[in-house]
Parts: sequence; structure tokens; C-alpha cells
Amino acid sequence: MKRKPSPKPLLYIAQPGFQRMNAPMQKVVIKKDASETPYKEKKDETEQNVEEVKDEVKDVEEVEEKYEMVVEEAEDATQTEAETEEEKAVTEQEEVTEQEEEQEEETWSDTDIREHRKRFTEMTVAEKIDYLTNLPSYVPKALCIIETESENIRGVIVEREDNRVKIRRSGDLRLLEFAQNEILNIQILSF
Repeated sequence: MKRKPSPKPLLYIAQPGFQRMNAPMQKVVIKKDASETPYKEKKDETEQNVEEVKDEVKDVEEVEEKYEMVVEEAEDATQTEAETEEEKAVTEQEEVTEQEEEQEEETWSDTDIREHRKRFTEMTVAEKIDYLTNLPSYVPKALCIIETESENIRGVIVEREDNRVKIRRSGDLRLLEFAQNEILNIQILSF
């Protein structure tokens, strides 16, 4: 078989035709000698410049003195305003803290009436059953060991109807039903 000659490239990349740029560069350097200007002219110019600068310095010093006086007066005024604002803030803060203390005393008396939140191990069996059956829907059911008079069951408490508790054993779909007074203890293994 004879090879066909490869076709010319289908894509040509055109090279730009830039011309060399001629940048305007300085080719000649001219230095002026200091001897061309007389010394006296330079001295006169510098003396005039010095006098002008001295006049400007005097003007600047006067302005600075006035500025300092104005700043001191403003600082005094702001200090007195700040002191009065601080005093107001302190008295308001004291009033707020007194009101908060009164509210805390009231809330403590309200919470004394209510039951304090107990640990699961401190709850009674009826409270444990209520806790496990009334968990929010987004919380998974807790795997527990339920101790009854006859046996220990590892499973999940599904629901409570009247004094009957329905329990699903782990690995079993059937529901076991026990009377609430038959259950001696409940321990949570995991959620």
C-alpha cells in the first residue's frame, strides 16, 4: 500500500508582521557647568528663599498655636460630654441590672414550681417510657434494654397505649406487648 502524502495543514497560524519600533531616545547629553552662573546670583536667590521660608514658618507657627487652642477646647468639651454620657450609661446599666435581677428572682420562683430536667437514669419507669415515646420525629428511636419480671429484652419502645407498652425486638418485626407495671427498668444502649 502506498501512503498518501500528508495534506497541508488545515490550520494556519499567521505570524504578525510587527515592525521594529523606533523609540525616541536621547542621544546627546548636555551638561551645564556651575561656572556659567555667577556665585553672587545663586547667593542672592538662596537668601531670598530663606527669607520666604522664615515668613512661611512664622505663619505656620501661628496657625499651629491657634489649632492647638481649638483642639484643647474641643477636647475639654468632648470630655465633659463623654463624662455625662458615661454617667448616664452607668445609671442606665444599674437600672437594667436591677431589673434583670428582679426578673431572675421571678423566673427562679417559676422554675421552682416546675420540675427540673432529670437525667434519664434518675427518671422513673413511667417517665422513661413517656420520654422514649414522645421523642421528636427527626430523632431516631433509641435502642434499649428493657428489664421485665420474666426476661431482659433488647429492642425499641414503639408506643404506649393506656398502661400497655409495645416493644419491637432488635432484628424482629413483631411487636411485643407488656403492661407498664411489668417493666422494672429501662437502659438506653444507643440512638
